[in-house]
Amino acid sequence: MSPSEAAVIMFGTFGVLIVLRIPVSFALAVAWFR
Repeated sequence: MSPSEAAVIMFGTFGVLIVLRIPVSFALAVAWFR
């Protein structure tokens, strides 16, 4: 695996985690304030 491929995989993984974290944190905030 070349360094560029590893960077793309890491960036994609972090991107997915961030995208999934936004609705989860939003749902927790709604449940907390309700």
